[in-house]
Amino acid sequence: MPKDFEQINASHRVSEEDRKVLRSLVVQNADSILEEQALVAAVRDVTESERHLRDEFSRWARENLSDATLPARVEKDFEADATRARERMLYVEDIFQKPSFDYTRAATGEFWWAETSWNVDRGIRADYLSDGLHFFDTAYYNGDPLIAFNVGATAAFELHANRRPPSGNGRYTSAPSVNLWGTVRGYTGFYHWWLAADDKWAKCWLHLRQTAFQLTGSGPVILAERTEPRTLIHEENQSRIAHADLSGFTPMPSIEFALADPNASIWVHLDVRFHMQLEGTSWLSFSPAPNPMGSVLLQHPQWTVQPQ
Repeated sequence: MPKDFEQINASHRVSEEDRKVLRSLVVQNADSILEEQALVAAVRDVTESERHLRDEFSRWARENLSDATLPARVEKDFEADATRARERMLYVEDIFQKPSFDYTRAATGEFWWAETSWNVDRGIRADYLSDGLHFFDTAYYNGDPLIAFNVGATAAFELHANRRPPSGNGRYTSAPSVNLWGTVRGYTGFYHWWLAADDKWAKCWLHLRQTAFQLTGSGPVILAERTEPRTLIHEENQSRIAHADLSGFTPMPSIEFALADPNASIWVHLDVRFHMQLEGTSWLSFSPAPNPMGSVLLQHPQWTVQPQ
């Protein structure tokens, strides 16, 4: 089951009541994602009979071909080569200094970081260190049916009413960015249309979402929301290791909105999530070792709202 964690900005005071509302919105979004992933897995399961048929072909080949050990030997040799390749990878500190951020204050018009909550699953882990949130380790799988899961983080930012710049038409633009450093890797095991015909999938999409809302007397009011998916790893039966290098500076989907309550703060949730699918002999990895060395690093700079 997914595990949830949270890091709070001690310099940004938020009432317990508001924190409960913020957390409930994160949970609602997580529930909708899990429902979507369960649907994807269920649709994939309709091909179960096709997979059984291919398994029967593979079984027949092992029992009737002259070298019945060929599929197992080829897969074993390939996985040994993949293991050696991973062990040869050298990970050193970046030659440039990754930026750090001062969350103890926020200027006029600047969204102030309040907290970050995150979830991990299937062997992927995370740790919030002095330079940001690190995702690391590997999700391994060797079975059917397809599994769909996600890891990621939601950061909450607040722009208080007394720090909000005036707008001529009452509308604002929010165009934040995050920093994503590191490499995501995916692997699919030995595949052969006859000898090893069961599907091997390793897929990973980066989903970015920005949501602006206000906490009013009648509850949270969504002002605007926008999402953007990006494909990182899309391996199907390729019998190889693929990688996706993250670019550092990563713009979030921008939004425009008007206020529901001019006297209330504007809140923004930035959701950075990795949606993943595995099937057959496969894995997805955020680091070469079970620690933050060479991990995927997520940083959340503060940004300034733009009045229209």
